[in-house]
Amino acid sequence: MKVVFLNSFDKAYRKLPGNKQRQADKAIEKLIYCLDEDINPMPKGLGLEKRSGGFGYCRIDIHRRILFKHEKKMLIFYLLGTHKQIDNYLKNI
Repeated sequence: MKVVFLNSFDKAYRKLPGNKQRQADKAIEKLIYCLDEDINPMPKGLGLEKRSGGFGYCRIDIHRRILFKHEKKMLIFYLLGTHKQIDNYLKNI
């Protein structure tokens, strides 16, 4: 599977402290593994939710989510942020 990280994601990721970056890395690795292996249902710990426009997000902690889109053999990471940041991002695309 091809994995793409948009600049909006990279920018938010770099602002996180090291321990939160590691949490994000673990969530991303788990999501990629589950999608590659077609695991269904997905682990509840990821806190996956579907959003409009084919987007989904997974949880890295109680406050932060990773916004992504899975299309065929491509996984695109759009943003890492709070619920409010993700809602605002989706309203503006």
